[in-house]
Amino acid sequence: MRLSARTLERYLAKQIYAAVGFVFFGFLGLFAFFDLIRELADLGKVEYNLRQVFTFVLLSMPSHAYELFPVVVLIGTLYVLAHLASNSEYTVMRASGLSPRRAGLMLVKVGLPFVLLTFVIGEWVAPWAEEMAQKVKIRAMSAMIGSNATASGFSRRWIRRTSSEAVRLWCEKLGRTSHWLAQPATSN
Repeated sequence: MRLSARTLERYLAKQIYAAVGFVFFGFLGLFAFFDLIRELADLGKVEYNLRQVFTFVLLSMPSHAYELFPVVVLIGTLYVLAHLASNSEYTVMRASGLSPRRAGLMLVKVGLPFVLLTFVIGEWVAPWAEEMAQKVKIRAMSAMIGSNATASGFSRRWIRRTSSEAVRLWCEKLGRTSHWLAQPATSN
């Protein structure tokens, strides 16, 4: 019984990993395509060229992976379990002595790598990649306001809207993304 349980666990893991991988790359490709379409609208503005667009989209993918992973794992696992039930494989497993508790433990063992992968992507990979993506875009778009943006910390720029009004732009890092905030300049 011990050998058959391991065989059954490997079979279940192989099916789930394949289904989750297929769904994951499908959704990730779809999100990357949507990002590419959105970024192509800015193509040609200032110094934002095609290489920077693709770099931005590729560096945005880990954030999408982190957001999509729980849903993708659920969809892939439900697909496999439904497929096993529709082919009566789950019924055969139960008839051969597989308890619902043991089946649940197998699913937990198969799911732990997904949990660890989601944690690693969410805590280390996605924040770093998102920061790099924002830096690529800020550097390319900084020519619109007169000079290159710095890669770290704050970047201050002055723009004259009219002869008497000046606006200070700050590039302030808020959380994982960078935002441009306009503040009226103080007169000295």
